[in-house]
Amino acid sequence: MPTIITGGIRTSSYSFLHTKQISYSTAKVYLSGINNNFVEQGQESFLKHPDIARSLQGFKRLHPTPKDRRLPITLTTLRYMKQRLTSEPLISPLDKALFWSACTLAYSGYLRASEFTARRGPASHTLQFRDVKVKQQSISLLLRTSKTDQYAKGNKIRIPATGRSVCPVAAIREYLQLRPDTETQDGPFFVRLRSAPLTHSFFASTLKSCLSGFPNASRYSTHGFRIGAATEASRQGLNPDEIRQAGRWKSTCYAGYIRKKSHATGLNIYSNLLN
Repeated sequence: MPTIITGGIRTSSYSFLHTKQISYSTAKVYLSGINNNFVEQGQESFLKHPDIARSLQGFKRLHPTPKDRRLPITLTTLRYMKQRLTSEPLISPLDKALFWSACTLAYSGYLRASEFTARRGPASHTLQFRDVKVKQQSISLLLRTSKTDQYAKGNKIRIPATGRSVCPVAAIREYLQLRPDTETQDGPFFVRLRSAPLTHSFFASTLKSCLSGFPNASRYSTHGFRIGAATEASRQGLNPDEIRQAGRWKSTCYAGYIRKKSHATGLNIYSNLLN
């Protein structure tokens, strides 16, 4: 059955979206949801209608997708954080080792914060102790669930040691020496005192604290680890397929994580950390 799109429906729909002052990408999400309902009722997709396509292009010109201003967390950033963390008197040795190992793992493994931190409710979805294997020169992870793994098939990740100041294997070994209940195979891998799981709020707030005084500190977030990993991989010459697979991206959206412009401006004052 052909989809009937009247001028009134089209005008009222776009007037509503325009008054909400939402971005083009958000508008497409809304329209896709409505379109799915049409298709489920046996009608053709209205997104292919020429009037809708023209209207979307006009909406895109009026409401362009905001530029992603989040900065990549690079090796320079990590070294600065490590120095700040070492001299922080209000953070316990366990929390320091926990936070630093989580940072190095997030960067080296292209991890989302949701894959190793907990929010509300049980922490069974986060990285589990039994799913981390530490070897002499590498770490093996099993991510049982993730954003792009809708059917929970799991993803295996191997992260090698670097032998440098930012080394995930060395950081994890130091954390395991302080981790509570290391004998059990149950529960989250990253835990604080009394085996409380590492929460997203604690990780984000500690990240903010460690970047205090760093250039453009407000533009860094927990997603900066994936942005930084993808940006560095591109700079090192990895091809698009290798970057996409490393970050477990299912589409070309990985390209949006790569920052083309150098963010070294203003960082030369921290060159003493590059060792």
